[in-house]
Amino acid sequence: MSPVADETFIEGVRSQRAPATHIEGDQAGRAEYQPLPPSLAAQGHRVIRELGAGSEARVWLCTNGNGVEVAVKVYFRAPDYKFELNSSKYRRHFSREWAVEVLQRGSDPVAGAEMHYEVMEYCADGTLEEFVAARGNSDQIATQILARLAFCLKGLQGPNAQVVHGDLKPRNVLVRNVAAVDLVLSDFGLTFDLDQRSHLSNFGHGTTAYNAPEVMRVKGAPADWWSLGMVMYTVLVGRGYYQLDDGRWLNQRAIETDLLAREVSLNAIDGLAMSAERRQRWKLLLAGLLTRDFDLRWGAAQVEAWLAGQSPAVHRPLDGSLPESGHSRPVQPFPFANVGEFTSPAALGAAMAERPEEAARMLSGKGINRLLAWLTKEVCTGDDYSELAQHNWDAEAKVVYFVARLAPTAPLTFRGHAVTAPSDLVRLAQSGDTEVVGALFDARLLGGIADDGARSGYRMIDVNWHDVVGRARDAAALRGVPFTRQVRRQVRQVALSITAIADFGSVHRYVADVMARVSAPQFAAAREVDWFVRLCSDAEAVPGSSNDALALALLIDATADIAGERGQHGRDDQAEEARRQTSTAASRLGLDLKATIAAVALAATVRVPVLIGQFVMTKTFVLKPDPNVYEASARGIRDHYLAFYLAGLIPIALMLGVFLVARRAWAGRRVAVAGGIALLIGTLVILLPAAMSKWHEAEGKAVAKLRQTPFPFAQEHYSCASWTFDAENGTHDAELWQVHLGQFADSPGQGCNRANVYRGWQFVGAYDLPDGDTFTGEIVVDTPDWTEPERATSSTSFASHHSPTDRRARMNPIDTYVNLPTTNGRVLDFSLDGAGQNGFHLR
Repeated sequence: MSPVADETFIEGVRSQRAPATHIEGDQAGRAEYQPLPPSLAAQGHRVIRELGAGSEARVWLCTNGNGVEVAVKVYFRAPDYKFELNSSKYRRHFSREWAVEVLQRGSDPVAGAEMHYEVMEYCADGTLEEFVAARGNSDQIATQILARLAFCLKGLQGPNAQVVHGDLKPRNVLVRNVAAVDLVLSDFGLTFDLDQRSHLSNFGHGTTAYNAPEVMRVKGAPADWWSLGMVMYTVLVGRGYYQLDDGRWLNQRAIETDLLAREVSLNAIDGLAMSAERRQRWKLLLAGLLTRDFDLRWGAAQVEAWLAGQSPAVHRPLDGSLPESGHSRPVQPFPFANVGEFTSPAALGAAMAERPEEAARMLSGKGINRLLAWLTKEVCTGDDYSELAQHNWDAEAKVVYFVARLAPTAPLTFRGHAVTAPSDLVRLAQSGDTEVVGALFDARLLGGIADDGARSGYRMIDVNWHDVVGRARDAAALRGVPFTRQVRRQVRQVALSITAIADFGSVHRYVADVMARVSAPQFAAAREVDWFVRLCSDAEAVPGSSNDALALALLIDATADIAGERGQHGRDDQAEEARRQTSTAASRLGLDLKATIAAVALAATVRVPVLIGQFVMTKTFVLKPDPNVYEASARGIRDHYLAFYLAGLIPIALMLGVFLVARRAWAGRRVAVAGGIALLIGTLVILLPAAMSKWHEAEGKAVAKLRQTPFPFAQEHYSCASWTFDAENGTHDAELWQVHLGQFADSPGQGCNRANVYRGWQFVGAYDLPDGDTFTGEIVVDTPDWTEPERATSSTSFASHHSPTDRRARMNPIDTYVNLPTTNGRVLDFSLDGAGQNGFHLR
């Protein structure tokens, strides 16, 4: 594989072949640079050197995993393949017999985009252009070249001429073997398939110097045979038809004008060092192939017949071009206000270069139409100046355009800045005049002022400049990078200085310098901004020589300061937030501390928790009182004090725990929150069970008190006598029964006339004597287990007796009988338990 063909419309700028050094030597210290797609690198492909580059791709000489040399073509953007690799049509039209072999085709995702590539056989002997330069242009070699190229072209087009190469020229023909003159076709970027359509198709331009005349409108299979004729002219004569003796080419417009106006002259064949007969034979071949009418142009059959010694018919003269105009007439001068009259376009252009302000005034209004009419109809320059219709240039830009067209060697200035050569563009970019750079960018003027001299690369500079800026803009939009007016200006300015140099080494150095600069400590804050981090990461993954890499580097360079400011603002905001959080945390901790102190103070008062606990224990459903405590006054403060206190601590502890845990935020309050959680858990697991235990214990004491202590009857009522009974119920629970003699309300006189029976503090029953009768104050008590009744006349206590057998005799309230004599000689008898069932009997 040779260097890729130059994708410009003319052959004036040769593709630069890289020096035979390893790729590491060109990377400006970036040893990590890898131009190949990751999948190829993983397969063992290694770069040896660069073979060449065009506007669409770069080609690298590599070795594959087996050490075989191959050519790897890496595209700058997704290629438009017209034929699927290894499809039946591809194998039919792109056989290895006549086309360079494509071994592999694919794409890898790199930095959010697809890197497309092709792996092809490597033809070490170079191109046909190099072959002819080395071997000369003898009749024998030319015949071998013709025979081989006719075979290749016929094989490519197929029997029905369905496939058109589209850009046949010496650089797109590779030499597979020098000795055998084994040639193959390459570079099928403009190849297309006519398929079932007409043999004419709208098509993009290839290389103008080798194009057929009809290509400016339509293009079909016959155009390849015209290109073959121009290739053979180059082989025979030693230079291209539109190439000057010094190696320069005519400009594109002049070539197009000549192609449309006259036949290709074959006079140069007369000077070849071969017999007159062979010169005439070659003229016949070239006349057949370089026939302007493509329907009458030679094709494969006629070329094969010529090679066989036949002489197919031709439809154009063999002796040279058509005669030019045989007479001359005076040229009407063109008036240039305040300058003078001109009959020469070149002199007019030079005057416009010297007086740009006057020229801009002349081109305003209808002046542009007068100038175009004079150039195209009066002096007939052969240029249609079509760029004027394609761009909405202002008068200043039009002056630069016409100076470049009419006086190519005159110095060009745009808004006071020289733009004559690429070095001027670099100086303009470095001048810092962003307004002029922006105007030049928006005008897209560089392509319009390109020529074959110092400005031969202006078309590529303009294309790459706009492509790189566009990629930077798209990259910014994709990654959320601020593409401000200032950023746009800087990107345009620096991109012009880089693309104007047209040196891939400068791209590598710039990318490396940018990445090294933003890695410095002063950009640490910038590297904390998300979009800038993504941008730098993506840039590191893109090959350093591509427009994508340059665009990302330009964007990084232009936004580094913005990212630094935002990163610093972020740091300041974080510091302020940290201070605010610290202050807030201190405030929250202060509240936590105050709440804790308040809770401890409440607990330390003792009285407050006791009152709260008393309410909780006796008035809420949370901790219900024992129903057997029917008399609240039986709850002695001493017995229930601890239970009330612990119960009062529960809501205090719960409120404090909830306060510590539920308050937001937790940041800076971890100890307080942990303490709150521990307090809640401790309250529920320890304090609550302890309070309940003490409460039940105290309630048990109250129940026992109500059962086992006498009701303070004398404190509540008028009392004549009282007797207590240490009894046991059916479950052997001790019970203290009492009989109190008292006086019911409104009783006349003295004496007790009411008998009251209590079990502990619980009132069981009462009996009121009728008719003013009163009790004598005497009592008789008997129970079945006693040997005899017991009598008493004053307050006393009755306890269980022991029988003669020394066994304990149980005093059961059910069968413990009481007799109370009255002053009227009657007796009130009842059992203790029966008193509750109105079991009183007065007899």
